[in-house]
Amino acid sequence: MRTNIFIRADSSTRMGTGHIMRCLTLAEELRDAGAVVNFVTRAHPGNLNELIRKKRFRCHELPGVDALGATIEKHHDSRSEYTSWLAVSQQRDAEETIEAFSSIRPDWLIVDHYGLDEDWENILRPYVSKIMVIDDLADRRHDSDLLLDQNFFVDGERRYDKLIPPSCTKLLSPKYALLRREFRECRKHLRERSGEVKRILVFLGGSDPENFTGMAIEALSEFELLHLQVDVVIGSQNPNREKIKRLVQTRPRTMLHIQAINMAELMCAADLAIGAGGSTTWERCCLGLPCIVIPIAKNQIGSTTDLNYRGAIMSLGGDERSLPNRIQSAVMRLIENPKDVVEIAKTGIEMVPCDGVNDVTALLIGQLSEIKLTHREATLADSKLYWYWANDPEVRRNAFNSKPISWEDHQIWFNSRIENLKTKLLIFESKYGAVGQVRLEGIESQKTISYSVARQFRGMGIGTKMIAQVVSVNPSYAGRFVAEVKKENRVSIGIFQKLGFNQWDIIGKNAFGFSFERLSTNI
Repeated sequence: MRTNIFIRADSSTRMGTGHIMRCLTLAEELRDAGAVVNFVTRAHPGNLNELIRKKRFRCHELPGVDALGATIEKHHDSRSEYTSWLAVSQQRDAEETIEAFSSIRPDWLIVDHYGLDEDWENILRPYVSKIMVIDDLADRRHDSDLLLDQNFFVDGERRYDKLIPPSCTKLLSPKYALLRREFRECRKHLRERSGEVKRILVFLGGSDPENFTGMAIEALSEFELLHLQVDVVIGSQNPNREKIKRLVQTRPRTMLHIQAINMAELMCAADLAIGAGGSTTWERCCLGLPCIVIPIAKNQIGSTTDLNYRGAIMSLGGDERSLPNRIQSAVMRLIENPKDVVEIAKTGIEMVPCDGVNDVTALLIGQLSEIKLTHREATLADSKLYWYWANDPEVRRNAFNSKPISWEDHQIWFNSRIENLKTKLLIFESKYGAVGQVRLEGIESQKTISYSVARQFRGMGIGTKMIAQVVSVNPSYAGRFVAEVKKENRVSIGIFQKLGFNQWDIIGKNAFGFSFERLSTNI
């Protein structure tokens, strides 16, 4: 059965095009892997909804700003800059998104929107199987099973610790960057960079309402830089399109590209770039293209600062009024120091391996048959993780006591099990973090086995791998393993049958019993 995925993201002149563009990259990979992908987007001014359709994805369009009128001004809070991007309340947006599903229950809902948070996700939770969030702000809570932040931050591993459930899988850093196939192909044929600067690529975002593009062209129009070849790229919705055209026409050796479809080719041909701090950062790094980066939005400042410190870019912040002069000075400095150009290129290549989108795709469609698992004994620090797993609706349905578990009752239970020598609480982990747990209870000669798999890793054979590892580990946890499974729990029944457990009917309990015998506890 094909994986059904919905993506909720927006684009506009005001918020830019980056969210939609990176989601399109992921959507194309998912479709090629066999998934059915739909977009839910709002019709804001300067949107890319037509591009989504040209890419042959169904686009469920929500009412835009013009249709909503004064509603926009009614939903401001401490994050008003981002919540106003939504144009409606989260409640209304959630209701309209649910309507777009048209009775379909998505396997995954992917959310890439600064105006949406845990409140919105809580409303959607009953209507979807799993939720993935793409973010880089780390400024609000999320109810997500998978979180992707492809940016680089010095404190990247800790930024979301208090903002997501402990059961959420975190994909952090540029090693998970959502790069289009053209960049991955070009990476295989990179030329060795000498550090000499002859050709510059200028691209400062798809919309660029502040016209940083024009400032860059102005800087490169100074006499001492007129010998450089320049490629200028803008989006089709750029509000300064005519101004930029006139600037390009007055500067020799300059070409304008509108909604370029050959960005990888342009980056490979360039010796240096002038760009923004968004998603194209990782495209440039992947291809070893050194860049003078201008953080054009507040959310780009932190990552740009940390990348500059790492030596992967040259960052320019500060007053916009002096920006042309500072761009000119930065370009001159790099022209005069080719070794610096080479070092920036090497650092970028090292940071971005270029195959991260394959990992993300495999997780979303469940193609992790070769995933390697290790296990360890749980500690008191794992208590909240176990609580989240235990209260998962599917886990509760399959449990003989299906009532939700309070945090207070769980703490008492967990602490007692950690201290009990007859109990083993085992957490299984992969390169993506924790994937599930196995509980063993009883004496050494016989232990009762139970397990659960984290929601985002179900359907990937994880349960089978965990149980197989437990019953085969040496020295053994027990000489005999037994389990009880509800008859309606077909997945667990199939796992125990596949692993060669003996099966019998438990009379009067609507359950099957299973047992597995080891020849020796020390083999």
